[in-house]
Amino acid sequence: MLHALAGRPGVHVRAVYNRHKPDVEAANIEAISADLLDPAQCRRVLAGADRAFLFAGLLAPAPMLARDPVGAVTTNLRLAVNMLEAAWNEGVPRMVWLGSTTAYPELDRPLTETDLFTGEPPKAWAGLGWVTRYVETFCRHLAELAAKSGRDLDISVLCPSMIYGEYDHFDGDSAHFLPALIRRVVAREHPIEVWGDGTQKRDLIHASDVVRAALLASEAVKGYDCFNIAAGTSHSVNEILRHLIAADGFTDAEIVHKLDRPQTAALRQFAGDKAARVLGFDAEIHIGEGIRRTLEWYRGRLAGERRV
Repeated sequence: MLHALAGRPGVHVRAVYNRHKPDVEAANIEAISADLLDPAQCRRVLAGADRAFLFAGLLAPAPMLARDPVGAVTTNLRLAVNMLEAAWNEGVPRMVWLGSTTAYPELDRPLTETDLFTGEPPKAWAGLGWVTRYVETFCRHLAELAAKSGRDLDISVLCPSMIYGEYDHFDGDSAHFLPALIRRVVAREHPIEVWGDGTQKRDLIHASDVVRAALLASEAVKGYDCFNIAAGTSHSVNEILRHLIAADGFTDAEIVHKLDRPQTAALRQFAGDKAARVLGFDAEIHIGEGIRRTLEWYRGRLAGERRV
C-alpha cells in the first residue's frame, strides 16, 4: 500500500506499525507507532482521517494454529473490533477491511461471495473463520446503521485468497507455505519438509494486486459491499515447490512429505467475477512473475543483511 501511495499529490498517509517501522519512506508518509489492541490508540491514529485501510492482523498458518489455536483468533478479533469502533467514533467516512477466506466452507468449486455463510468453515481454520464471519457481519451492520442515522460510513470487506509477495513474513511458524518454501529453498534445506502430501491447492494473489483492489473499493463502494480478491486459479503445494526449485537452481533438492502432520483444505479457489464487475478489478501479476519477484526480493534482503 505504501508503495502505491508514496509521493501521490494531495495524499497524506499515516502508516501505523507496531514493532517494525515501514521500509517505505516518502514526504507524504508519516510512520506512527501504535498498539491497536488499545482502543484509545486506535482512535488516535484515525482522528481526522478521511479513509482507513485496516490490513493489520496476526498471521496464523497451520503450524501456528497447531501451537496456539486461541491467541491468533482473539488477537485478530480485538484488532478489527477496536478499529471499527474507532472509525465509528471518529467519523471516518470510508473504510476497507481486509478479511479472510478462512470463513468459506470447503467446496470442490470456485467459491463466490454468496458462499461466505454456507455451512461451516474448514475445521483447521474454524476459529479464524467464525471471527471473519462475525467481523464481516459487524461491518455490514455499521454501514447500514450509519445510512439510517445519516452518517457517512462506507465499508468494503475484501476477502483475499492467499497473499504473497515482497515484504512477506518468511521466518518462523507465522509464514504461509509459499514464503516458508522460499526460505527453505534459498537456505538449501536437506530435505525440504512438506506438511501433507502436497496436493493441496491454493489460489495465490500477489500483494500489489490486493492493494490495487483496496484502492478501487475505497472509491467505488457506497454503503457496504464484500468482494473476493483472487487470481481465480489454484496451484498445488508440490507445483509451487517444483517451480521454486527450478527458478533457484536447487538441482539436488530432496522433498519429504510429512503425512502425519495436520493438513488443511484440499482445494481453495475463488471466483472474482463480482470484483471484476463492480470494481473493474482483475489480477495482473501472474504466478510465475510473482514468484520470481518474491524470490529475488528475498535473496536481496539476505544479501543486505550479510553486508550489515
